[in-house]
Amino acid sequence: MDQSVSRTSGYAVELVRQAHRREAERVRQYEQRRRRAHEIAQALRAEYGEHLCVYLFGSLLDLERYRLDSDLDLAVIGLTPDNYWDAWARAEAFAGDVELDFVRFETAAEPLRRHIRDQGQVL
Repeated sequence: MDQSVSRTSGYAVELVRQAHRREAERVRQYEQRRRRAHEIAQALRAEYGEHLCVYLFGSLLDLERYRLDSDLDLAVIGLTPDNYWDAWARAEAFAGDVELDFVRFETAAEPLRRHIRDQGQVL
Protein backbone atom coordinates (compact mmCIF):
# COMPACT_ATOMS: atom_id res chain seq x y z
CA MET A 1 0.00 0.00 0.00
CA ASP A 2 2.80 2.46 0.84
CA GLN A 3 4.39 1.81 -2.55
CA SER A 4 1.09 2.58 -4.27
CA VAL A 5 0.80 5.89 -2.39
CA SER A 6 4.38 6.73 -3.33
CA ARG A 7 3.70 6.03 -7.01
CA THR A 8 0.52 8.10 -6.90
CA SER A 9 2.24 11.08 -5.28
CA GLY A 10 5.10 10.80 -7.80
CA TYR A 11 2.53 10.87 -10.59
CA ALA A 12 0.85 13.93 -9.03
CA VAL A 13 4.19 15.72 -8.75
CA GLU A 14 4.89 15.02 -12.43
CA LEU A 15 1.45 16.35 -13.41
CA VAL A 16 2.17 19.57 -11.51
CA ARG A 17 5.56 19.90 -13.24
CA GLN A 18 3.95 19.42 -16.64
CA ALA A 19 1.31 22.03 -15.84
CA HIS A 20 4.04 24.49 -14.81
CA ARG A 21 5.95 23.83 -18.04
CA ARG A 22 2.81 24.36 -20.15
CA GLU A 23 2.05 27.61 -18.32
CA ALA A 24 5.63 28.84 -18.76
CA GLU A 25 5.39 28.06 -22.49
CA ARG A 26 2.05 29.88 -22.74
CA VAL A 27 3.50 33.00 -21.07
CA ARG A 28 6.63 32.87 -23.25
CA GLN A 29 4.55 32.55 -26.41
CA TYR A 30 2.20 35.36 -25.30
CA GLU A 31 5.14 37.73 -24.80
CA GLN A 32 6.72 36.67 -28.11
CA ARG A 33 3.51 37.27 -30.05
CA ARG A 34 3.01 40.69 -28.46
CA ARG A 35 6.55 41.63 -29.52
CA ARG A 36 5.77 40.36 -33.01
CA ALA A 37 2.64 42.55 -33.13
CA HIS A 38 4.77 45.61 -32.29
CA GLU A 39 7.27 44.65 -35.01
CA ILE A 40 4.47 44.36 -37.55
CA ALA A 41 3.11 47.78 -36.59
CA GLN A 42 6.58 49.35 -36.94
CA ALA A 43 7.15 47.70 -40.32
CA LEU A 44 3.77 48.82 -41.65
CA ARG A 45 4.34 52.42 -40.53
CA ALA A 46 7.80 52.38 -42.10
CA GLU A 47 6.32 51.21 -45.40
CA TYR A 48 3.02 53.08 -45.52
CA GLY A 49 3.66 56.14 -43.37
CA GLU A 50 3.70 57.21 -39.76
CA HIS A 51 0.04 58.27 -40.06
CA LEU A 52 -0.93 54.59 -39.95
CA CYS A 53 -2.61 53.54 -36.70
CA VAL A 54 -2.31 49.86 -35.80
CA TYR A 55 -4.49 48.36 -33.07
CA LEU A 56 -3.93 45.10 -31.28
CA PHE A 57 -7.19 43.50 -30.16
CA GLY A 58 -8.42 40.11 -29.03
CA SER A 59 -6.84 37.59 -26.69
CA LEU A 60 -3.33 39.06 -26.93
CA LEU A 61 -4.53 41.95 -24.79
CA ASP A 62 -5.01 39.74 -21.76
CA LEU A 63 -2.75 36.92 -20.59
CA GLU A 64 -5.67 35.29 -18.78
CA ARG A 65 -7.61 34.97 -22.07
CA TYR A 66 -4.59 33.97 -24.17
CA ARG A 67 -4.35 30.35 -25.30
CA LEU A 68 -1.55 28.57 -27.14
CA ASP A 69 -3.74 28.45 -30.27
CA SER A 70 -4.76 32.14 -30.14
CA ASP A 71 -4.36 34.13 -33.32
CA LEU A 72 -2.94 37.63 -33.80
CA ASP A 73 -5.68 40.24 -34.24
CA LEU A 74 -4.62 43.54 -35.81
CA ALA A 75 -6.71 46.41 -37.13
CA VAL A 76 -5.19 49.16 -39.25
CA ILE A 77 -6.47 52.69 -39.81
CA GLY A 78 -5.10 54.64 -42.76
CA LEU A 79 -4.50 51.99 -45.40
CA THR A 80 -6.01 52.68 -48.79
CA PRO A 81 -7.99 49.97 -50.57
CA ASP A 82 -5.12 49.81 -53.08
CA ASN A 83 -2.46 48.92 -50.52
CA TYR A 84 -4.49 46.75 -48.12
CA TRP A 85 -3.57 43.40 -49.69
CA ASP A 86 0.11 44.27 -49.95
CA ALA A 87 0.09 45.39 -46.31
CA TRP A 88 -1.69 42.20 -45.29
CA ALA A 89 0.96 40.11 -47.08
CA ARG A 90 3.74 42.02 -45.31
CA ALA A 91 2.05 41.60 -41.94
CA GLU A 92 1.51 37.90 -42.58
CA ALA A 93 5.19 37.45 -43.46
CA PHE A 94 6.12 38.98 -40.10
CA ALA A 95 3.50 36.86 -38.31
CA GLY A 96 5.17 33.70 -39.56
CA ASP A 97 3.39 30.59 -38.35
CA VAL A 98 0.91 32.60 -36.26
CA GLU A 99 -2.59 32.90 -37.74
CA LEU A 100 -3.24 36.56 -38.53
CA ASP A 101 -6.59 38.35 -38.47
CA PHE A 102 -5.84 41.61 -40.35
CA VAL A 103 -8.69 44.12 -40.41
CA ARG A 104 -8.91 47.34 -42.40
CA PHE A 105 -10.69 49.43 -39.77
CA GLU A 106 -12.50 51.65 -42.26
CA THR A 107 -14.35 48.72 -43.82
CA ALA A 108 -15.04 46.71 -40.66
CA ALA A 109 -18.58 46.38 -39.33
CA GLU A 110 -19.53 49.02 -36.76
CA PRO A 111 -19.72 46.59 -33.79
CA LEU A 112 -16.16 45.44 -34.53
CA ARG A 113 -14.92 49.03 -34.94
CA ARG A 114 -16.51 49.95 -31.61
CA HIS A 115 -14.90 46.92 -29.94
CA ILE A 116 -11.48 47.81 -31.39
CA ARG A 117 -11.78 51.47 -30.33
CA ASP A 118 -12.99 50.58 -26.83
CA GLN A 119 -10.88 47.52 -26.09
CA GLY A 120 -7.93 47.64 -28.49
CA GLN A 121 -4.42 48.85 -27.80
CA VAL A 122 -2.65 51.21 -30.19
CA LEU A 123 0.77 49.82 -31.08
